[in-house]
Amino acid sequence: MKGWAQDVFRVTDGLAPRKLESPIDLPLDEGLIRVFRLAWWADDGALPALRAELPSPVPLDIDWERTMMFGIQEGVLLTIGCEDSEARWEQVSRIERVAATLKFVLPEGARLELAVGGPGPMRALGVLRNQAWSIDQVYPPMDKKVLQRALELARQAEEDDVLVAASEDSAEAAEATLRAEWSLDLSGNPGLERSGKVLRVTEKGGDIRSWMLMFGGSLLVHDPEFCSVWGLQSKLDDRLAELQSTAQQLSGLGLQFALGINAHYGLTMGELIHIGKKARFHRSDIRQSRWLRSEEVDSTDQELEALGFLPLGDLMADSLAGVVLRAYGCLEGDCWALVNAGVNHLFIREFFSHCQGGIRLTTTSLPFAKEVPAQMLFKQSRPELEFGELLTAHRSEILRRGWVANPCPSQLKALAESIDEYLVLDH
Repeated sequence: MKGWAQDVFRVTDGLAPRKLESPIDLPLDEGLIRVFRLAWWADDGALPALRAELPSPVPLDIDWERTMMFGIQEGVLLTIGCEDSEARWEQVSRIERVAATLKFVLPEGARLELAVGGPGPMRALGVLRNQAWSIDQVYPPMDKKVLQRALELARQAEEDDVLVAASEDSAEAAEATLRAEWSLDLSGNPGLERSGKVLRVTEKGGDIRSWMLMFGGSLLVHDPEFCSVWGLQSKLDDRLAELQSTAQQLSGLGLQFALGINAHYGLTMGELIHIGKKARFHRSDIRQSRWLRSEEVDSTDQELEALGFLPLGDLMADSLAGVVLRAYGCLEGDCWALVNAGVNHLFIREFFSHCQGGIRLTTTSLPFAKEVPAQMLFKQSRPELEFGELLTAHRSEILRRGWVANPCPSQLKALAESIDEYLVLDH
């Protein structure tokens, strides 16, 4: 039983906590529950352990069976652990039970640590003083204001019917993700409403608490400061990539999801240039994306200029989350060049031609590109080629097939129209 706690401490003892500018005082039970909830939100594989250094070796009278955890007291050292569980809520319930017990039995002056193992380890240390847990050290390292803000979010999830984000962009992105992930339509149950940076959860004839406790985690992940502290960017990217295709299939939610995610990643939709059958196309600015450096865009412009291509502008479709296109036209007018940049950090290079007879050819650096010959949609996947070689392969395939490329106008609107026609065919 002691080994379960030691498995956690074996990992966390090597992680140096940061001393807060001044302690944060919380009732012991509330503090334990809220700190653990942050770790659980960051990863629901979080495994808790506790360690208390007591002011004297007087044995504590604790009914461990009621806590669903196991403790061993050796003199002034009390160690508490539990076995791992695949049940998502199991560890939360255990912390709630042990916290309710410890607030009555731990003596004044005891120094208590909550350690959390798993993919997102965490530590919180403090002294019991005036019936409060005075937290003075924390890992991951963060400023006191950041921890206070995170703990307030946990409090809202436990006690309120609203969750308040740090910004409207974060709230909008969290709302869109939650709607897609939980298939929440605008009139369903539970209800989810947003006003600025405030999310409100309602449930007709039921208790909203479970929903609040789950939905709070979405705000944690979408908050840029929290995301950085807990190292959640990779988790967020994976989550968005998984939800993107799902959201597009949900009636009325694809657009809302896309707008929220685009806002989160700094992508803006400017002038509306084409209303198509599958999407509305807007001008954008690829340099505003938070995952690209300006040098990458400059380098691409230079490479394509050497091949006879000049930028036409940047383009976004309102039904596609986290994707921005940079388009280029050429003097020969037989194809467009495209750079496709997405939140999954792919930087796809493509050449695209619309040929006579309704034939469309894309030559792309994306591996395993799928073509649909029945719809006259053809693709070449050549991830190993540089821009110049990719262009040669594209034009050679048109020549080999005996196709005749239609003129590709040097207006972004013409490209948007052609892309929408492609999306209609590739349904």
